[in-house]
Amino acid sequence: MTDRELMTQIKRNRSEQAFECLFERHKAMVTSVCRRVLNNEQAAQDAAQLTFITLFKKVETLSDEVNPPGWLHRSAFLISRNLKRKLAIQASRELEMAKIPEMNGDKGNDNAWEELAPFLDEAVNQLSDKLREVVVLCFFEGKSRRQAAEALNCSENTLAQRISR
Repeated sequence: MTDRELMTQIKRNRSEQAFECLFERHKAMVTSVCRRVLNNEQAAQDAAQLTFITLFKKVETLSDEVNPPGWLHRSAFLISRNLKRKLAIQASRELEMAKIPEMNGDKGNDNAWEELAPFLDEAVNQLSDKLREVVVLCFFEGKSRRQAAEALNCSENTLAQRISR
């Protein structure tokens, strides 16, 4: 069953089985986005859970044209970003002065990736819906061009044009 068919089942019947299937398909991608934005495992798990709760609550108001992976990525990013802000406010209230830990450089390129990863999600979030769906499916979920084209209901040529942008 496609993601859109699962969404239809959830909308019409509040199908827990369809929701569970959608959850299992996309939980790794959603949690990964949350981890990159928050850089905190527990907060990332909370944000990922909230992303799926939000989907379940809003499913009836979503257009039938919504592609779940793209919607989930954007929602995970926005929820994580908001949680990150709340955590920062909380930390600043608990400490007189927020201190950024020094990076000691022992980790080589890991530090560079940790610094850049949140910007990747910011950039993906700023893409149009159509482009974000392609990026999420091909680069975050590892779908082949054929699989992504099928999921987006378009030809592989159309998908290739979107990727080249």
